[in-house]
Amino acid sequence: MSEELQYSGKYTLEADSELRIQKKHEAVKVYVTLISGSAEILGAELMKDKKYELMTFVNETICTSCGCVLHVEYLAGETEVVYISKETTMIQYRIYHKNLEEKRMDAEKKDKRGPIAMVVGRGGTGRGTFSWILLNLAVRSARTPLYVNINVGRSAIPIAGVIGTSIVERMDIEGGFWKEGSPMYHFGCIAPTFDYILFRTLIEKIAKNTLESMNAKKIVKYSGIVINTCGWIEKAGYNHLIEVAQVFGVNTIFVSDEEPLYQKLRKDVPSFVKVVLLPKMWGAFPDNRAVQIKARNWQTNKYFYGPNLSLTPFSFLIKFADLKLYSINSCKPLKGKETRNKNKNKFKRSNEVELNVINPTPALIHHVLNISDAESTEDDVLGTPLVGIMCVSEVNMEQEFITAISPQLCFVPTKLVLYSEVKVINDRN
Repeated sequence: MSEELQYSGKYTLEADSELRIQKKHEAVKVYVTLISGSAEILGAELMKDKKYELMTFVNETICTSCGCVLHVEYLAGETEVVYISKETTMIQYRIYHKNLEEKRMDAEKKDKRGPIAMVVGRGGTGRGTFSWILLNLAVRSARTPLYVNINVGRSAIPIAGVIGTSIVERMDIEGGFWKEGSPMYHFGCIAPTFDYILFRTLIEKIAKNTLESMNAKKIVKYSGIVINTCGWIEKAGYNHLIEVAQVFGVNTIFVSDEEPLYQKLRKDVPSFVKVVLLPKMWGAFPDNRAVQIKARNWQTNKYFYGPNLSLTPFSFLIKFADLKLYSINSCKPLKGKETRNKNKNKFKRSNEVELNVINPTPALIHHVLNISDAESTEDDVLGTPLVGIMCVSEVNMEQEFITAISPQLCFVPTKLVLYSEVKVINDRN
């Protein structure tokens, strides 16, 4: 950061207040240091005298329950305003966390699953942020909850078009809760409406696998699950939310700034499910499509190029002959399995899905390809976790190979590769 452009200032916060940083641009860097007292970002405690670089996508809040002094630095002209507010929603969020913690303690006594909470609401209302806060607060209480992100448009684990689950073992402010080796599953589109039947089937499989995995460790079992949903809440989208709650066995639903949805859910879900209307979150911008697209592109680039977009991913060549590339779609249930070949365009139906062979062309450039752990089309491809994610950077039709990049050396010739509509827009600056 250029010294002549750097703004520096100290802010003294009273108990139960927050520092709000409103930005002009989506990815402005802000540096915060805790000088004294205690403070938190997204429920994660700040360490004293450590400089934190904040790059969250629109606005930022630093909260304190007992008072603190903060040192803030940023580029002059890159923020609208920095100010202190006594109207913090963290007081209420801590109460929600306390209620979930009581359920966890009851689960320990009775040796049952901990609370399974789902966060719902329109896009841009802060669903992901609130999920993040709940997870950080749980870790501060010595819990290790599971995070399930089914928001395929702006997924945190790890990129758009992929659904994943991850055990949360430590607090996090900026890097995200994705843990290397956690199960992730292919969907391949940025919205459930692209193939809703496929999405429903995938959610059912993920729910089954996730609930079974909770039994492996008692501490995970008692800590429960936090589910972040997508912003599709009307008509079929509403039915989707009800189905998600059913297959996961949700017992708490947090509704983000949407009272009509809150009232409707209260009538339609079983009485044992607690429905909570969240207070409006400062800094959230509902249905701002431009911001959501930029955020998705930034997150995808972050996966391939690192948190500061400064890393160089692995690059490798794959011969056409070694690439078993398919698109995956839903299909009507068949009594048996069917295979057809016609003019080299092949498809195979197996249970709920149709796998279509894709022949490499230059149209693949910039597309994400997800590497399945499945080795045969006879496997349950949809329900099989991925072993890697790569992006096509070149297609050489003459020499018949593609060049792909990935944060890790992940291509295995025996595995199936699944085509995704998601593209990596190289915006490293």
